[in-house]
Amino acid sequence: VTVGVLSARSRDIQAGPYDDFLQTDASINRGNSGGPLFNARGEVIGVNTAIVSPSGGSIGIGFAVPSRTARTVVDQLISTGRIERGFIGVRLQEITPSIAEALGMPGAKGALVASVEAGSPAQKAGIQAGDVITRFNDKD
Repeated sequence: VTVGVLSARSRDIQAGPYDDFLQTDASINRGNSGGPLFNARGEVIGVNTAIVSPSGGSIGIGFAVPSRTARTVVDQLISTGRIERGFIGVRLQEITPSIAEALGMPGAKGALVASVEAGSPAQKAGIQAGDVITRFNDKD
């Protein structure tokens, strides 16, 4: 058992499909991924997932998937035996200031469509490589 502080919520660590990690300074050793992250009342608040460590050891910044996200996965596994994820069939790249300048955009905002998978929902909707997405589902 280790003790730590939950120092941030909704962290994006650019590691896969999730961008809503809990950040903690509790040690996460190799092999601890998948273990529970508890609050002071003993309630599971997350599933330990990753650590960013300059030295490569267990000392560093730990990240956990919030329990509400993990619960969705558990419920799907129980009901269907598999995890169903959304798929649109694009690879995206964040619009950085240099990309915005190269594209003649007024600011670094949105995502550049790097590629579109053949036969995907994105292709069927007319999305093409080179498109810039600045709004999605009524959100900037």
